[in-house]
Amino acid sequence: MDIKGKSAIVTGSAGGIGRATAVMLAERGAAEIRLVDVKEDALAETARLVAAKGARVTTHVLDLSDVPAVEAWFEAHG
Repeated sequence: MDIKGKSAIVTGSAGGIGRATAVMLAERGAAEIRLVDVKEDALAETARLVAAKGARVTTHVLDLSDVPAVEAWFEAHG
């Protein structure tokens, strides 16, 4: 999968599979990664790991069970 220069959104990225996925995407050349989770403190650690691999990273605290909030987030961040 060629993801060099692409953007990605990774939900559940504060830990576990989500964190591993975000780091892997950065290692494979994703240019920008948006990290989404409800755990703000843990998102900061994932952001540090992703940035260390060279990707631009932003963190977004969002509860995916809140459908109106998710819809608003996607409208704002596409």
